[in-house]
Amino acid sequence: MPAPITWFWLILSVTFAVSCKSREQTLEVKDQGSASMQQPYAGTCIPDGSYCASFSPTDMPVHLVANAFRSAEQSIRIGTYNINIGWFADILRERLDNGIKVELLLDFHHTLKDDGVWARLGQHPNLTKYRIPVLRGGNPQMHNKIIIVDGKSVLFGSANWTYSGLVGNFENILESNDPPLVGKFGAELDELRSLGAAACKTFGSGGACGTGTETFESSFQHIAENGVFAAEVIN
Repeated sequence: MPAPITWFWLILSVTFAVSCKSREQTLEVKDQGSASMQQPYAGTCIPDGSYCASFSPTDMPVHLVANAFRSAEQSIRIGTYNINIGWFADILRERLDNGIKVELLLDFHHTLKDDGVWARLGQHPNLTKYRIPVLRGGNPQMHNKIIIVDGKSVLFGSANWTYSGLVGNFENILESNDPPLVGKFGAELDELRSLGAAACKTFGSGGACGTGTETFESSFQHIAENGVFAAEVIN
């Protein structure tokens, strides 16, 4: 009889193989918005459809998010720690060109990177962008993962809007069209937008607030990213 450790690795290997095969049959993910993909499992909904749960990697909720963006008729509001899938930017850009208002509220640190949706979107008349600082100690983060479409539906959960969150990790996404719940999340985005606007007006320079083009002095940028003043500022 195999030793316990051998059984462990045998079971782990079989589980991993089955999982990988299932994912291969579900879809082929490519970094192009126009790539052909098989229809993924759509998640599980309660009978009236007001709440639907999806799990990564089984349900591949990357499609849920993409379809939510494509379904917008008036507006898309995003408040998140990180969003970096390249073809999400392509979809959002197409939506902007078709008159959809897009609001992107992103954790301050991730607005400084050049490989995410923030940078890829650039500027657009229908786009509003705010950097969201969290001015307190202990590695502060604006860690929400929220998408509201047309003020009628909300997506939220544990996953960042990244390949790791929506394809690789074990994560969850809940979608709801329950008006009170959508309103509650909308109020959270309103608060974050007010915070970003206040930071821009008080400490930013060199760009119009709401465009994401403003710059900050190094002392403010340090506290916005780290939650503490730089030593030279204190001294």
